[in-house]
Amino acid sequence: MRRGQPVSSYEDFTKDMRYLGVFETDSWKSRLPLRLIQTHLPPPKEAASTEGKYIYVARNPWDVAVSLFHMVTNLSVYRFQDGSFDELIDAFLSDDVIGNGNYFDHVVSGYAIKDEPNVLFVTYENLMEDTRGTILKLANFLGDHYARELEEDDQAFRTLLSRCAAERMRDTMIAHLDKNTQPEFQIALDRLKETCKSGHNGDSAKYNLVREARVGGWKKHFTPEQLQRMEAAVKNAEKKSPVMDLWRNIRDDAIAASSAE
Repeated sequence: MRRGQPVSSYEDFTKDMRYLGVFETDSWKSRLPLRLIQTHLPPPKEAASTEGKYIYVARNPWDVAVSLFHMVTNLSVYRFQDGSFDELIDAFLSDDVIGNGNYFDHVVSGYAIKDEPNVLFVTYENLMEDTRGTILKLANFLGDHYARELEEDDQAFRTLLSRCAAERMRDTMIAHLDKNTQPEFQIALDRLKETCKSGHNGDSAKYNLVREARVGGWKKHFTPEQLQRMEAAVKNAEKKSPVMDLWRNIRDDAIAASSAE
């Protein structure tokens, strides 16, 4: 959509997207052919527009919990910088996690609409394992011509893949918590007065949105007791949806680790 032009910074990225529920989006006009609107809110099917296209990215609950822990203990806005991982698990398994509802209810609702013609449901794990294939699937979903352009220009596709690499994203997606040239973002920053405990290069006003960007980091954090609690929540989610089958191999590893001495 940017005709091969890379995103040079997080601020550059914010010029072409808006957060639903945070900024006004009805009258917002994007520079791109499509408007990009991001949200962590669960997708209520009755509110979906048939004119829009929805991309739902799901990630296994064990790694989500770890990622969430690092975020909320880093950013001051959550008032949890001295919180423990066990306290995070308590919150993660509750009815509402930082205003976005329960994780399991969220993925159940996302999985329920995966077969809608204007919905693309992908997992973080597939994106990491088959980045090329997932990007092609995304391109086809947004418009056949996007996929054709990539398939017909292998060098452009390789360049795109290199720009999506975690190493590149880690250096690019750095949010300045004190300034942004977009007026809506600056108003929000001025209101929040946010800082981070572990800022980019030691700067508490610079937050790295990309940390490890890998699958399996949960193995370094969970205790057997915490894994048992997570398994109980997974079993409860199974009563509503088969979505947890997407991570059967990870779940098997977690079950095995939960009984380790």
